Amino acid sequence: MKEEGKALVFFLIYVIGSVPLNFFVKDLLEYFSIGFSLFIRFIIMLLFTILFSKKIILNKNIAVLSFFVFLSTTLWLYSLIYLSPADSLVLSYSMPLIASLIGRRILNEKSGEIYGVLVAFLGYIAYSYNLMKGFTLYGTVLSFINAFAWAYYSVLYRKLRTFDVFVLNSSVFLICSLFSLAVLPLYQPIIKAGADDNVFADVIWFATIGGAIQFLSWNRVLSIWSASKATVLSYIVPILTFIIQCFSNKESPSLLQVIGIALITIGVILTFRNELKNHSNSSLSDESISL
Repeated sequence: MKEEGKALVFFLIYVIGSVPLNFFVKDLLEYFSIGFSLFIRFIIMLLFTILFSKKIILNKNIAVLSFFVFLSTTLWLYSLIYLSPADSLVLSYSMPLIASLIGRRILNEKSGEIYGVLVAFLGYIAYSYNLMKGFTLYGTVLSFINAFAWAYYSVLYRKLRTFDVFVLNSSVFLICSLFSLAVLPLYQPIIKAGADDNVFADVIWFATIGGAIQFLSWNRVLSIWSASKATVLSYIVPILTFIIQCFSNKESPSLLQVIGIALITIGVILTFRNELKNHSNSSLSDESISL
């Protein structure tokens, strides 16, 4: 199978793992405390990645990276208490736009087209307008803070990209497991009454298909596709999640939600279009040389 075909297969695995994830997690949080959910996710991710890791590395940079991974995951889980699965995911996917700005400051990377970022953020304002009140306001704020934490640790990952991917992530998941173990006593009871067999399906998706396997597939995608191409195509995840939620709840989206998602999609394409053109031209050039 050609590299492009492999990337497409891994991307489809990533999408399959990601789209239903928030639905499973929201159901899981009905029975598991956030502290216990964090511990389960990180310990299973650790056990999975350590199978392929030759060693564990502990230093200041990895400790800082681990803190932001833990913070982002915690904020994501809390946002699902206040928001629907689709709303939480759509707002959290402001991360790549924020990362493009942070990357310019920390790594001196060339950021995307600024007007594309502005168009996308206008879309996020439109989408979240009806959420900025009452109970859902908390989830909206948590989702945007999560996006910043997610963006920051994504940039830190790029800063440490010389490390072996399994060594780096097994080290991160070890520290995150210790963080989650430390906060576990704050969450009582860790498992609520009424949990049934369905909760095991939630755990499996949360920690394996939507956890370790999702992580591995995304890393394989990035090893073949450019980050800009993968980023633009990854927006199919919140869009599909939004569509599935509308059908499953038998409700029509609001006009502001539709406008918001349209502006977000246009903004993302505008933000990364130069990188996409450069990647396309580079691929054509490489193909010409090989011929």
